[in-house]
This record gives sequence, C-alpha cells and structure tokens, in this order.
Amino acid sequence: MSFMAGGFSKIDHEEARQLLWAHERRVAFEQANTEAHLKFDRCSLCGIFVCDDCFNQDADVCKNCKTV
Repeated sequence: MSFMAGGFSKIDHEEARQLLWAHERRVAFEQANTEAHLKFDRCSLCGIFVCDDCFNQDADVCKNCKTV
C-alpha cells in the first residue's frame, strides 16, 4: 500500500516530514547545547566560553583575561 493510497498528498507528506525534522533538529540542538555548557566555562570578564584547559577556576576567568 503506497503513501498516496492513505489519502495523503505529496505536499502533506512533505509537510509532515519537515515538521518531524524540525522537532528532531530542535531536540538535538538542545541536547548539544546542554552538553557544551557542561564541558565549557564562561569567563566572568570577557564572557567567552572556553575549555577547562583555558580556564582559571580560582579566578573564574579565562587564561587570556588572567594574564591581563
């Protein structure tokens, strides 16, 4: 039985596919964003996010701001 036999047009199928893709993309983006926030720190002076190697936990700033 084809998709068309179910009473849906090609446009309906495309709209459903796009809605599903948009939802999946939004969920994946939110998951990736959460993971990034857990792995990076935000400098309290300049506001950029840096990895743990480039962040000074004691001063709560990135190494670029720490040297200034």
